[in-house]
Amino acid sequence: MRVSFIHLLTALGALASLANAYHDDYTFAARDYLDELTTLDRREILADIATRDLVAEVAGRLEARSSHLDPNPRYKCNRCNKTFPRTTAGDKDYSSHVNSHR
Repeated sequence: MRVSFIHLLTALGALASLANAYHDDYTFAARDYLDELTTLDRREILADIATRDLVAEVAGRLEARSSHLDPNPRYKCNRCNKTFPRTTAGDKDYSSHVNSHR
């Protein structure tokens, strides 16, 4: 049986290609390892933050947000721009004032 050098070279090339394709790719394992490390770092950072710190931060932000609101809301007449406090007495004064414009 005679085998030419070209056919032998082609068969060896196919076998080498198959062996290279079967070889495990370490880049995916390295990426998974790095992802695991960053996840662990994040968990450690979050574990260091106490619940009290989180509640204090949220309370501070809510307080800052509520400071933008008017602490003494008032009714305002659209015709004469007169203002009335939002209390029971202010409600009565405002309604009688609006009725006086009619």
